[in-house]
Amino acid sequence: MNEPMKATMSDPTSDPASAPKNAPTGDPTSVPTGDPTSAAEPPVVLPEHRFAEPVSGPAYTPWARMTTITSVAGLMLYGFNVLSRHADIAWPILMLMATGGAVLLTSTWYILTGKTTIDARGIRQDWFTPKDYSWHEISRARFVRMPMVPRLVVMTPRGPFKAVHGGNKALLDAFRAIDALYRG
Repeated sequence: MNEPMKATMSDPTSDPASAPKNAPTGDPTSVPTGDPTSAAEPPVVLPEHRFAEPVSGPAYTPWARMTTITSVAGLMLYGFNVLSRHADIAWPILMLMATGGAVLLTSTWYILTGKTTIDARGIRQDWFTPKDYSWHEISRARFVRMPMVPRLVVMTPRGPFKAVHGGNKALLDAFRAIDALYRG
């Protein structure tokens, strides 16, 4: 009477043939897809492993950088034109123009020299304050194709969404792969 009862259902860990089709295979790089009908579907690779080889490039497209250069050059010419025609400008206005010019030149510097890197640690982009998002803190990511500056929109617990820009084909392909990973 005190004999232990035998389980009527088989234990899926003891019999691999009875395990569900989407169960983890023991491979740390694979994640179950959740779709039991897709037996032939390859396992999803985690971003840490997908980007073990870093993908890097300019943060902005050549078109965006050229547009920035021409816009800044036009604004500088206009500012010099105003200063040469009106010598009696009040000093607070001059300080305001100088401050605006400094902010504009700083932004232009980062647009021209900014770099985006995607690797096993996460996503990074050079800017006033560096954008640095590790894989464990990214909850959602979407690739947004914009006319001049395609971007990856990232949601983290640190506040509103953030945009990371990509300026070459390798980064755009990586953005598409990240989008697919977080949509899946």
